[in-house]
Amino acid sequence: MTKSEQAKPVSVKASPKAAKVVLKQLGKNEKIEKLKTDLLVIGVYEDSFPKDKDAKLTGLLSDLNNSFNSEITKLALQEQFQAKLASTLVINSLDRISPKKVLLIGLGTKKDLNKLDQIRKATANAARKADSLKAENVTFILYDNENKLADSDVSRAITEISLLAPYKFNKYLNNSKDSSSKQEDKKFDGIKEINLIFPSESSKKEFDLAKAEVEKGIAGAEGVLLARELIIEPPNIVNPEYLAKVAERVTKDQKDSDLTVKVLGESECRKLGMGAFLAVGQGSENESKLIHFHYKPKKAKKHIAIVGKGITFDSGGLSLKPAKSMEKMKYDMAGSAAVIGLMSIVSKIKPDVEITAVVAACENMPSGASYRPGDVLTSMSGKTIEINNTDAEGRVTLADSVYYACQQKPDAVIDIATLTGAVVVALGETAAGLMTNNSEFADKVKKAFEQSGEKVWELPLYEDYEDDVVKGTIADMINSGSGGQAGSQNGALFVKQFVGETPWVHLDIAGICWPEKRDTHHTPRNNPSGFGVLGFIRYLEGI
Repeated sequence: MTKSEQAKPVSVKASPKAAKVVLKQLGKNEKIEKLKTDLLVIGVYEDSFPKDKDAKLTGLLSDLNNSFNSEITKLALQEQFQAKLASTLVINSLDRISPKKVLLIGLGTKKDLNKLDQIRKATANAARKADSLKAENVTFILYDNENKLADSDVSRAITEISLLAPYKFNKYLNNSKDSSSKQEDKKFDGIKEINLIFPSESSKKEFDLAKAEVEKGIAGAEGVLLARELIIEPPNIVNPEYLAKVAERVTKDQKDSDLTVKVLGESECRKLGMGAFLAVGQGSENESKLIHFHYKPKKAKKHIAIVGKGITFDSGGLSLKPAKSMEKMKYDMAGSAAVIGLMSIVSKIKPDVEITAVVAACENMPSGASYRPGDVLTSMSGKTIEINNTDAEGRVTLADSVYYACQQKPDAVIDIATLTGAVVVALGETAAGLMTNNSEFADKVKKAFEQSGEKVWELPLYEDYEDDVVKGTIADMINSGSGGQAGSQNGALFVKQFVGETPWVHLDIAGICWPEKRDTHHTPRNNPSGFGVLGFIRYLEGI
């Protein structure tokens, strides 16, 4: 029986859809206290918020405070709310105004509010608070002419973060225990509609520009949400065949786009000489798949290749991981999830860029058929690889998938991978490690990710490290040879051997792909981030 005969058929569900986001301007006679919404979110500055009972609120809050008989000021003092960045104060309207509740969200001081990360942090806390308050319809007023941020940029940031920050995955929770209880309360299934109140004094041109950015924000959030769903689903669901089916479905769903996809099975990969990639998956009952997206608009300015690591479960192979280290190894395909998430919305963002996107999907499992420490593999490039650790498998799959991508003659290539534990030690859960063979290309990628709110930090690839990977004992290379030093660079330098002269950036996302310690702007802690989608969009837009 072949692997494909052994694999169970997969059922692929529809891509998750983001909540509805509406950008609107208030009419001349329209008051915020008349807005029909479950929750009205108003941004307030720390340095203009009253510090004593005799101080008066200004601007939008002045009329609102009058509706509450000045109780907003009293409540703020009582709750010690000082409008520090991302701090919150909830006010129940008790039918005195149309919004059911008001949420004041601190924006910090005016001089500090010159970075979108401040808006992102405030929006994230507000959106999570809205979710905890079970508000289905939320209205944000976070714009202010006193900061130096473009309203269009603020619109996109609020859109992305409000859609992503309250994320939760409840698919497998058993709620049958609630069935016998009183069902008087309607089940809350997340925020359904988000309204952004745009400054009334802004021109139609500014409004239209912001509206376009909102649409990009929605598309980006939907790409991230798909990536998260792929990462968080259990590995008995998401196997290589499942990823291939999702890739085919998201391509089919974009009927009018310039996107195509082909999926290569093991026999086709074998004909191409992919001995490195195929070796990693040979211990699994699930057949390995190479997924190749191609997007080519008529007026493409450049050709960019993006490669995602696609280990749908990493046991470590015969170099077996400890049990605790194996618990979340379903996320070892987070790089491939980012690639598929990006390609799922390419018809919405419509970049003027030809894109080759490649995922080498497989499982790294122990069995009698597994590749072994001591094996020598022949990669697609012809380079031979001596295996001394089957748990350094990601770089082995990237050897063939990156080389395959470079054979499509792109102008540059980016790979994204949960490659090393060393990057977690170096950068924690805050940033991805970036390594490159071309500083000019790297600078453009770094700038794009900074604009997106996804953090990267460059690590050096000194030639001194190269001997650790390019001097095997009986083969051209060994797959893990640093002896515990510069582990992230060691993995990147291995991949570098397969890109030739093509400008290349490597993103190691092992720390940032699933933050456990704290919430980030985009991601509630202990959830997948979908890191990479938003940064890639910004990069493609900037070409």
